[in-house]
Amino acid sequence: MKKVLLIASLVVLSFSGCEQSSSSYAEPPTIEGYIITVNDHDLLVSGNVSKQQAITMTLDDLRQSKLNECDAIIFHPNGMFDSFSNYKEGQRVKVWGENGLNDSCPAQDTAGKIELIE
Repeated sequence: MKKVLLIASLVVLSFSGCEQSSSSYAEPPTIEGYIITVNDHDLLVSGNVSKQQAITMTLDDLRQSKLNECDAIIFHPNGMFDSFSNYKEGQRVKVWGENGLNDSCPAQDTAGKIELIE
């Protein structure tokens, strides 16, 4: 009986360590910056542009500028965001990614949480 209880306890403890909470965003955001481009399926955010630049700039402009396009991140919607239609260019946001950044330039991730700053 003690062996069964010990095995059951070990199984429960091992599964409790595997749970990852995607709704907890206590860590710093993946990026804080201005939205450069937005459509239903992509949100491009850079922390190295001014509000005015974000309003007028495109991804191609970012690539051709002296700014580093790798400092920007493209986010894609997930279950929490069917689209990004509530956001517009020039808004300052904090964005938390869900899956970790890939190695592209600009990096890409799935948006987990977006906090509008202004």
